[in-house]
Amino acid sequence: MQLIERQHNLIINQRVHVSQNQCRMIELQDQVISLQERLLSAKEGLSKAKEVSEQFKSEIVNSFQKGVSSAVKKSFSDVVKSSGIKNSAATISTESIKSVAKQIVLEEELGKNIMIFGLCEEDNENICTKSF
Repeated sequence: MQLIERQHNLIINQRVHVSQNQCRMIELQDQVISLQERLLSAKEGLSKAKEVSEQFKSEIVNSFQKGVSSAVKKSFSDVVKSSGIKNSAATISTESIKSVAKQIVLEEELGKNIMIFGLCEEDNENICTKSF
């Protein structure tokens, strides 16, 4: 009889341990499920962040390419116009440049005084009669 009671008590103790282990197992499974949910939401957030990053990157590249291509396609006159020179009196015409150059030539007589570098000099050479 004593042996049967011991076996009976042992079985009851084992049932208690099994029950405790089952409760602990259920708690751990709940933790695993919540961690998996957090992992899935983090993955979704990461994928959304990657999509936004890729869109942002492509928009930056496109706008940069458009800006560079439009800047390269501009002519010199377009650049001058967009640089802020609005007054047409501030621009210099080719005729005014030509007239100023003619006045300088006449005043300074630059046609008579020419210096040519790299020519060999000769002894007793007459520069006035020499042709180049």
